[in-house]
Amino acid sequence: MRVSLANRDASVMVDLDTDGAHVTCFTHKDTDVLVPRPPRAGNKIRSGMFIADPFGPDSPAATSKHGPLRHQPWEVAELRHYAVEAGEPYADKAVLTTTDRGVHVRASYRVEEMRSGSAVLSARLALTNTLDKPVRRTPGYHPYLMVSPDYPQPILNILGIDQGRLDEPQIIDLSTRKRGVELQTPEGFINVVSYDGSLPQYCFWSDGVSLCVEPTSHGAANSKPGRPSKNQYIEPGETRRFMMSIFHSIRE
Repeated sequence: MRVSLANRDASVMVDLDTDGAHVTCFTHKDTDVLVPRPPRAGNKIRSGMFIADPFGPDSPAATSKHGPLRHQPWEVAELRHYAVEAGEPYADKAVLTTTDRGVHVRASYRVEEMRSGSAVLSARLALTNTLDKPVRRTPGYHPYLMVSPDYPQPILNILGIDQGRLDEPQIIDLSTRKRGVELQTPEGFINVVSYDGSLPQYCFWSDGVSLCVEPTSHGAANSKPGRPSKNQYIEPGETRRFMMSIFHSIRE
């Protein structure tokens, strides 16, 4: 089922698919911020943005990646509507829920346009362990940004990312960089940020068409051998929260 979000003048619009809680499009003043999902995309998701849990391979020997959340059905728990002049009411916030391997998952999305003119898509994720034992969860967000991988990005050089080798994932810790990653586009800027530091490990990767800047809690931790760190586990009854935002600015 499709869920549509918009700000009051519909200059910022987002579509969600409850099959996988997938953000299928994000536009700002008719400009695509994320690569829009094509019709009949199937299970190969290389568009929009999805929740990965775990981020990366499920285990050191696994061939599957990013966990089951992006393929399973979600329920709409909340839609926050507001009235607009002469027309249908819009929703600017949606909350989707599901249960996965003993964990209750709550994902919220909100759109707005700031006074500065920047569009914002805010995403929040809450994981609650309903089991009687700790569970390992290492989530992240996987956005396909409408940015050519060949477009010059000075920030990548500053961060030590090799822009010429983005066909292989490059992960760095940006826990001390509170303003996230600002990318240049022909129209303006895209900023990907986790303000509260809950997703400090950023993965940079490209499919050759778009650029992915993916904030994660622990990078591709599940693909690494050895004993996982304690902070990768959620205790029984505990809720772990994560947040990120994507800003889009159009150059005047």
